[in-house]
Amino acid sequence: MSRFLTASILFVLLNFLAAQTFVFFNPCFQLPNNQKIAPKVMLPQHHEHSCMEWALTDFLKQKDNPASIVLLGSSLVMVPINSADANLTQRIIDSALHHKSILLSLLIHSLNHLVVSNFNFALPGMMPSDAYLITKLLLGDKDHPELIIYGIGPRDFIDNLFTVPSTTDTYFYLHKQLARQYGQQSLLPYVGQGLQSRLNYLLEQQFAVCQNKEEISNTFYFQLDRVFRSIASDSGSSLYRKDFSIPQIEKSTISNGLYSKELDHYLFFPPNKIGWGPNHFQKNLDEYRSRYRHFNIDTFTSQTKFFLDFLQLAAKNKSKVLIVAMPITSANRELIPKYVFSIYKENLRVLSKQFGAGFLDLDSSSCFCDKDFSDTVHLNTIGGNKFVKLIADYVVQNKLIEPHPFVINKLSNSQPIDLSSSDEELKTVGKIASWWVAKSYFAQPTPPDIVVLGNSQLGAVQGADTSVFKDRPTIDATGDHRSRLLEHDLKVLLNQRWRTLIAGLPEAMVSDQLVFSRAIFSEKYHPKAVVITLSPRDFIDNTCYSVTSSEVFTFFAKYAHLGSDLDLFLSDQKVYTKQRPILPVSLKTNSSLPMESYSVQLGENDFSEIFSPLRLNKQFQRIRPGEIIVNSSTGYVFRDNTEEYKRRYKRPDSPRFKMQLHCLESLLSYLKQLHIKVVVIGMPLMKENKELLPKNFWKLYNQQISEICHKNGVDWLDIDTVWNTFSKKDFLDTAHLNLSGGRQLTRPIAVGLAHAFGFVMANGSEQRDGQGMF
Repeated sequence: MSRFLTASILFVLLNFLAAQTFVFFNPCFQLPNNQKIAPKVMLPQHHEHSCMEWALTDFLKQKDNPASIVLLGSSLVMVPINSADANLTQRIIDSALHHKSILLSLLIHSLNHLVVSNFNFALPGMMPSDAYLITKLLLGDKDHPELIIYGIGPRDFIDNLFTVPSTTDTYFYLHKQLARQYGQQSLLPYVGQGLQSRLNYLLEQQFAVCQNKEEISNTFYFQLDRVFRSIASDSGSSLYRKDFSIPQIEKSTISNGLYSKELDHYLFFPPNKIGWGPNHFQKNLDEYRSRYRHFNIDTFTSQTKFFLDFLQLAAKNKSKVLIVAMPITSANRELIPKYVFSIYKENLRVLSKQFGAGFLDLDSSSCFCDKDFSDTVHLNTIGGNKFVKLIADYVVQNKLIEPHPFVINKLSNSQPIDLSSSDEELKTVGKIASWWVAKSYFAQPTPPDIVVLGNSQLGAVQGADTSVFKDRPTIDATGDHRSRLLEHDLKVLLNQRWRTLIAGLPEAMVSDQLVFSRAIFSEKYHPKAVVITLSPRDFIDNTCYSVTSSEVFTFFAKYAHLGSDLDLFLSDQKVYTKQRPILPVSLKTNSSLPMESYSVQLGENDFSEIFSPLRLNKQFQRIRPGEIIVNSSTGYVFRDNTEEYKRRYKRPDSPRFKMQLHCLESLLSYLKQLHIKVVVIGMPLMKENKELLPKNFWKLYNQQISEICHKNGVDWLDIDTVWNTFSKKDFLDTAHLNLSGGRQLTRPIAVGLAHAFGFVMANGSEQRDGQGMF
């Protein structure tokens, strides 16, 4: 047998063996039409996945509930969006898992009351060829987004370090799907004009080894690495290149986030957490001199053609498009020949207009200065906030997003929110406390008559029934938010039966009561009266990093019509963050439960990845039925929590106090607008707790609340001042009442409500403290 024949047979066998090995080792991404996208390789936990792989995985998970807005672009878009969200949530944003703009949804919602979901598909180094491929295969006519926002910079057309479109990660993951759906000829525009590129293309069409060379190489390299690890376990060394998937040039472009070798992806930190902030600036002009050194007309022409095809395809799919010319510094712009920059900008303007796309030229805007950048092209946190706000303003002003049938306007809704969930889900996974309160509120065709707002201090009111009523020996406080004792006192004073809801929201501050009320109460479904319970902690809690990170805000903000009140929340996290000490933050959760998905039918899951502000290493606590059982003997062991409240009261003169007073005024104004009777109750505290605050604070605290209540025609009843019947035996700790205290608390609340309704107290002395009263 000749050597040539032998070599040919061996080559064919090698092709077959390689292809089969690749299929055996390699999982696939599943598309909705049952076609598959093969990832690079079946990778272990320590492998560093590419940004495209993370984004694609997340996107395909959400195909059943596609986003209304999809954002495209390079790191010029990814960096400011993630930086702005890190600042908003005061949490570390992991770009491998975070593919949305919370701030964008929040701003759009505040401007036009729409609940709008978005998906951030911005990737480091994205070119128009990548944007076209994503649009063609993932944003098709069936599941097309309502709006595509594409942020573009000059590098995207003239990058001298970029060779041909077929070298990008996006092409690697999607080109086989493109060939299967549209034929091999559809790959030709990505191949390039060079002889080597054409030869590689032809070889890939004929031979499996060439077609899957990178996957096969990576697969065998990893298998070899596993063997090496088992042999050299004492050193822990590895043959595997941890930077295989993300080119080094991409790492250098992420200048506002940190690249983590341990966690394998980019992290974005709130300002001042570890030194990142508006004043941190990296000079990367040498890198961009390399990118702009030679004007490659072929690259420019090719990418312009892809950009045109992208616009044409989006128009065909009936997706609206907003093209955003991303801002860059003047120093970076001067590296580009003026005629090249002029052609680039004119192409964006003319082609956008030709295909009916919006064009927002932020590069020519006077809104940005060098202090808004973290390097010569990437916006920092301040610039990111401006960037997202300008986009939100443009989208709303130009009506690029229209109301969807499933969105309920909370000021005119005629039916309660659908908070349905399967019994199996509740038993095995549970729900957060805010979900349970919302569920209780909408449990009946008509709203409860009385809603009492507050925090965990109301737990004593919830459980007090067990020590008074024979037929309520125990209460499951998870889903039972009624107070029959308060209903009894109201019947005595008002000679009328009322249905109550005790909305004790976890760690709630005044701002949380505002968000809850704006999300839950509407013109057609609201209570007759609301009781607002307050303590100093609700205004000055130093242990709360940002009011936008609380469980209540996280859950209810996407349904609340915040309007101008949004500025209050944003002002808190701007001012208060500057005063915060740097505290250790754990990125790893101790809980095995999945992140809260809320199962709410109204809209997106904008806030599902925010961690609890007071439990930095845990997710918001999920509660299952049967986990919080209260009986008549519950909660009588006193705990001294003075040290805890020393931390909470550390800065009584914080700007947050003024911000929370504004929230109180806004809350009273909103309830007045809905014609709801309101009583404001100052909750009892032990003397030891009150003495932690200076006397001048108490004077200012009472004076300010009294003035706000008087201005809005609302009664302010400070129980410690007016009632003064609580002793140490009525407290569970220095701030929370036990069940004995809970029995006493319902009476002053009922008296305050009676006064609000204009009734004169009649049988106020009726006995109700004995066991087995009913």
